[in-house]
Amino acid sequence: MIIKIGNAEHNIESASYLSDIFDYKKKKLIVANGRKYINEKFPPRKRKDLALAGIGLSGALFTPALAESLNIPFTIIRKNRERSHSYYINEGCQSFQRYIFVDDLIDSGRSLERVVKKLKGKTLIGIILYASSFYAHIIYKIHKKYNCFAKIIGPEDMYEYGDNRLNRDELG
Repeated sequence: MIIKIGNAEHNIESASYLSDIFDYKKKKLIVANGRKYINEKFPPRKRKDLALAGIGLSGALFTPALAESLNIPFTIIRKNRERSHSYYINEGCQSFQRYIFVDDLIDSGRSLERVVKKLKGKTLIGIILYASSFYAHIIYKIHKKYNCFAKIIGPEDMYEYGDNRLNRDELG
């Protein structure tokens, strides 16, 4: 994939579902979509003990940018301990009680299960995905299993599961 950064074009190699995060314009739109959604759902007065949680590379690419735009803490869960130079499985903020899981997509659900297990004692209140709505059918299952909101905030489309219905938001 070729993207323009400043005045130069760069060849970017990534999985197709991660390509939007390497395109700065699309990444800004995705962050803006996420910020708008969380601001509407959780105004600052309702963010006590709230953090964002990501996992692995896909979580580390986007979670900090969204957290910074919202002025809330974040944590990143490592996927594989033996391939790291750190002894910490959970890097980042630890002083939260509720969290929103942020990732590119959910396919099997194993990453989300790993995060829920690692953050035992803390409450998963929602899921935000920044990849394609191609995976919308899977987030419905996750929404039902964990009884939390699930939102796709990709650059082209936004889908939400909550109250057992699917809504499509128009982007402006």
